[in-house]
Amino acid sequence: MDYLKEGEHFGEKKQQLVVKDVILSKANASPTDHIPWHYHKHAYFLYNINGYLNEVTKKGTLELQPNTLLYHHSQEPHYNKDIQKEFDFLHVELPSAWFLKYDLSPNLIEGDLLLKDPSLQTLFHKIHIESQLADQATNLAIDGLLLQTFGQITRLQAQDLDIHKPLWVNKLIELVNEERWEVLSLNYLATELQLHPVYLSRKFPVYFKMSFGEYVREQKLKKAIDLLLYHPISQAEVAYQCGFSDESHFIRIFKLKYGVTPAVFKNQHRG
Repeated sequence: MDYLKEGEHFGEKKQQLVVKDVILSKANASPTDHIPWHYHKHAYFLYNINGYLNEVTKKGTLELQPNTLLYHHSQEPHYNKDIQKEFDFLHVELPSAWFLKYDLSPNLIEGDLLLKDPSLQTLFHKIHIESQLADQATNLAIDGLLLQTFGQITRLQAQDLDIHKPLWVNKLIELVNEERWEVLSLNYLATELQLHPVYLSRKFPVYFKMSFGEYVREQKLKKAIDLLLYHPISQAEVAYQCGFSDESHFIRIFKLKYGVTPAVFKNQHRG
């Protein structure tokens, strides 16, 4: 399988613009081109300016029509076929440094996405225009448009998740809120929700943006803060009521999360 390094892609490169960390390449592919299985070093967007092409991934085939937008996370294998007419595209490559510059995770969006929302197409039409202008304002303009793009994608994904959220999600929240820490486990929840534990473990981060263990720990710490600030009980009792194995375990987990011990936290936030 071919590995494409920074700045590389298939097709005939017409022009390339490097704007700080972002690499913008305008290129063309023709029906006679053979584009085998490959993957890229960095994440990238592909904006289809003209023509038709099928993108084949491990999960299936994505049909690219004019003005459609494709996002590939880094290292995702794929190949292209069925190129119709001259396929003109804008390839926008995003090294990890670009994400880190804005305190974003390079894994903010994973997988292969065919993005059909008109608002995203409008943003990339503007990026295409900026890549042609290439003046002193291009750097700021392109970064701003890319940040808008990622913001819009995450909003659209959140809306989609909320609309299609399965019934077990709210039921799971109710079960965790019962605070039966002594029995709370993935297997217990799977049994109560009539789901397979493997399925629940895989799907949990999709709806909660963290693992099951992280979520339970967060709930325990929220409960602990409430007890520390508003109830006259000992630190050991807080640890017990919140399901920590002992007081030292509670202190260690609390300090890892908040940077201070429970006692210091209580003094800092005492009304």
